[in-house]
Amino acid sequence: MRFNLAYAEGFEALTMTAIKHMMEPDGFGEDLSPIMQMWEWHFVEELEHCTAAFDVYDHVCGGYFYRLAVGLWAQWHFTSWIRRVEGYMLKMRPPPKRSAEELAERKKLQREARSDTIRNLLPKVLPIYLPSYTPHALAGFISLVTRSESNSVTLRIATFLRRLQEETEDESEVHLSGDCESYRSRPTIGQTEVGYKRQ
Repeated sequence: MRFNLAYAEGFEALTMTAIKHMMEPDGFGEDLSPIMQMWEWHFVEELEHCTAAFDVYDHVCGGYFYRLAVGLWAQWHFTSWIRRVEGYMLKMRPPPKRSAEELAERKKLQREARSDTIRNLLPKVLPIYLPSYTPHALAGFISLVTRSESNSVTLRIATFLRRLQEETEDESEVHLSGDCESYRSRPTIGQTEVGYKRQ
C-alpha cells in the first residue's frame, strides 16, 4: 500500500505542476474546440483532487525519502507509458505524409517547444522534490480556477457540460460522431502489444 500511495503521489505531483503551468493565468483561452474544452474540464477536475494522494500518504505512512524515490520512478514509468501509447496511436493512425520542408519545419518547432518547456516548466517542477513540498501551496490557484462563478474557465466548463448533457442519449452513453465512431471496431489497448504486462 505504501508503494501504491507513493506512486500515486509521484505522478500527481508532476501532472499537477504541468497542469498549473499550462492553465495559467486563465485556462486555455476562448473559442476552444470541443476536444480542448474536454481537456480543460479534465484538468480542472484533476486540480480539485490534487492534494488527495499526498494527504493520504502523509497520514497513513509518510516518509520523505521513500516518497521521493518511488515518486521519481513513478514519473519515469508513467511518462514511458505515455510514449508507448503515443507510438501505438501513431502506428494505428499514421500522420499524413509531409514534404521534406514540412518535416524540417515540424522538427524545428518541436525542438523550440521542448526548449521552451524545459526553460519554463523545470523551475516549477523542481520544488516537488524538496522536503518542504506540499500540493496545498496550489490552493490559491485552484480556488481561482474552480471556485469563482465569474471566472471564464468556470463559465466555459459549465457551457461545455450543458452542451454535452444535451447531446447525451441517457445518463451513460454519449453520441459518437465522425472519426470517433471508427474506434468502436478497433482493438482495445489491452488486446494489443501495448497491453500491461505484470513484471
